Amino acid sequence: MAITYVTLENADIYMATKLDGSQWAGITTSSAKNVYLYEATRRIANIPFINIPDVDDEGAYPQPLQDATCEEALALLTFGDNIHAQNQNMNIKSVSFGSDSVSYTEGTPRPIYSGLAMQMLNEYIQRGLDIV
Repeated sequence: MAITYVTLENADIYMATKLDGSQWAGITTSSAKNVYLYEATRRIANIPFINIPDVDDEGAYPQPLQDATCEEALALLTFGDNIHAQNQNMNIKSVSFGSDSVSYTEGTPRPIYSGLAMQMLNEYIQRGLDIV
């Protein structure tokens, strides 16, 4: 079984408190919800220079990490198939098809979709590294 930073039960509770949590409630199976939680966890774990803390005595990850996982799962549910979000994350500047084109603002590609999740994870990102 894959590991997630938040249990399905806690994710359901978190999503129930969100204004935009109705999309999550619309997923009818636990296995489908877990797919989003697993993918959110994988993406967070792959953020460069992230220092994931250990679980506490109850076997839970810190609350900000659990909340960020929920936010990224919700973002994946909302934007996961959105080609424009994918293009921006791949740092594509513009796309043209015949006379139609789309331009994207410049910026650093993000390893995750949710800006709110990234803010929640800020304390776990290593800013300076000791070189020995």
